[in-house]
Amino acid sequence: ELTQAEFEAFQAKGKNLYQAKCVACHQPNGQGLPGAFPPLAKSDYLAKATIKRFTQQVYLGSAGLGSKGLVVNGVKYSPAMAAMSQDSKEITALANYVLNTWGNSFGPVKESQVKEYMK
Repeated sequence: ELTQAEFEAFQAKGKNLYQAKCVACHQPNGQGLPGAFPPLAKSDYLAKATIKRFTQQVYLGSAGLGSKGLVVNGVKYSPAMAAMSQDSKEITALANYVLNTWGNSFGPVKESQVKEYMK
């Protein structure tokens, strides 16, 4: 279990990483670009997310997952996302930020959980 301070530190780092690596496609408010890049805000895809799915999406990208597309909030998106990080601390930070922002309420994610799916 993460302490509140650890969770908040991961979220702060995740916000910075999001702004550096994700904002161009998913936008500052997580709304994405309709028809091009799926929203992360109030995303039914993320509401059903698991740590495995989130980790592998960021670690492998859509193509690495063999994805032929995904449906988010009823809209189909073609796979275009590249792998975003090979670092478990970064993926953990992104998970804690994205999965708990813009109406998403996944809860704390530990680095040990992320590492489990980076094999």
